[in-house]
Amino acid sequence: EKTFSGDHKSHLPSEYLSSKLRDIDKELIQTKEKCSSKEEDLECIKIDYERVKSTMETYQKLNKNLSSKNSLLHKAIYEKEKQFEDNLKEITQLREDSGNLKEEIYKLNVQLDDFKRITSNLENELIQKESELERMEEKFYRNEKSIEDMNSTLKIKELERNRLVKEIQGQLEEKSKCLEEILSTKEESRSEIKHSLEETKRKLEQEVKKQDYLCKKFVDLENELIEEKNCNKIFKENCESLQEDILNLKETMTKLAEQLTSMEDQNRQLSLENLNLYKSYEDKTKEIQSLIEAKNFIAKRNEELLQDNADIVQKYDIVTKELGSKMSLLDDMKRKLKEIDQLRMENKRIKIESEEILQKMRELSGDDMESDQIDSYSRKEGGALKGRDKKFGRRANFDKLSAWNAKLEEKNAALSEQVAELRERLEKEIEARNFVVARTNTVKDILYERRIRLGRATESAVDIWRPTLEKCILKELFGDDTPPKDEIPLFTAPLDEEMWQLKHQIHATTVLLSHLVMTNCCEQRKNKWKTVFVFYRHPL
Repeated sequence: EKTFSGDHKSHLPSEYLSSKLRDIDKELIQTKEKCSSKEEDLECIKIDYERVKSTMETYQKLNKNLSSKNSLLHKAIYEKEKQFEDNLKEITQLREDSGNLKEEIYKLNVQLDDFKRITSNLENELIQKESELERMEEKFYRNEKSIEDMNSTLKIKELERNRLVKEIQGQLEEKSKCLEEILSTKEESRSEIKHSLEETKRKLEQEVKKQDYLCKKFVDLENELIEEKNCNKIFKENCESLQEDILNLKETMTKLAEQLTSMEDQNRQLSLENLNLYKSYEDKTKEIQSLIEAKNFIAKRNEELLQDNADIVQKYDIVTKELGSKMSLLDDMKRKLKEIDQLRMENKRIKIESEEILQKMRELSGDDMESDQIDSYSRKEGGALKGRDKKFGRRANFDKLSAWNAKLEEKNAALSEQVAELRERLEKEIEARNFVVARTNTVKDILYERRIRLGRATESAVDIWRPTLEKCILKELFGDDTPPKDEIPLFTAPLDEEMWQLKHQIHATTVLLSHLVMTNCCEQRKNKWKTVFVFYRHPL
């Protein structure tokens, strides 16, 4: 009765409710302002979303164009690689042919050296035989001269002998005459005459011995002449055989000269073929260099396209992240709008209930109802004045509203947790989708970048190993005394084989490394995007 009496009955609940309604109106105004700002943000987000959609469409179109260009470039690279392989096969065939021709030239040069050595030996033998023949002719000439001299001396000696015989006979006749005269004139000088006769006899005997010795010597000289004639016959026969040998040697020399001319013609032809092969080799090397330049240009273009793709992927990731954040903001805005609508509904319901309560309070204050009627009315109306104390029914209704607000807050917390879980799921799905997109977009780029790295590695390896291989080959061919560069022949078949083997080894190692890296990427499933990004940015 005290609580519901007089002004206290009419003013306290109306002031409290009016303050509460003012607070609610302020909150509603604030929420309206927030809603208007949020609506503006929503419009901005929609505009940004449309702009992002348009940019995404343009990026997708660019990606399609780039993928088509990449496919065309890959086809062109494949065709160029086929042409390069065909050119390499032709070059290897030409090098094999040039190697065979060089072997034939080497064999022909060896045969030519053998023929030259044989001809030089035959020429030396011919010179020796000619010198022997000249010596024999000189000896024969000297022997003939000595025989003529001996014949002349023999004739002179015969003449002297005849003269001496005649003189001795004349002297004997004179002495016999003198002896006869002396015997006739002087018998006393017989002893002297005898002595002179003995001396003359002795002289005659000596002369006879001399004549016998000269005869024997003449016989010996005649025998020597016969022997010399026989030797001259043998020498003539030897000279005839030597002349025949010389004729045979001249014939062989003419044949060898013909063979030498034919060999020189073959050498000229082989040198011309070698020059043609060298020219074709230079042409092929120029074509290969042009192909390598084209390949390098394509590689650079691929690198630029890869960089563009990477930038596009990064921009796509940034846009997707912004989209996710803005979508989450949209979800928050929708949730807050729903909460605002619920608060509006609650405020309307509270206003209606407060108006009903005020009306009932006015009725109660006007009709002066009893407490039992108030209790029954409160029970009928859903326990508006129900609580610990019946005097404070308005407070109990406010507690009910606060409990309802607490329940709403709990529901909002549960909904926010669900939204957070959904956001995490969405982020995971976006990350998985980004990984799939990045993986599909970067696998080809990784493969072609690996091919570029392989080409660079082969070029660097060839640049590193080529001088050492050339030195080793030149050392094996020429030894320590290597000729100058101008005189080195153009045979690089073993060097090219070494380079080919080295390229194959590099290709095998790169394939093995790529296999190991791919297995490592497959094992690291947790950090998918990180592994792909690291592999793309820091390749082995």
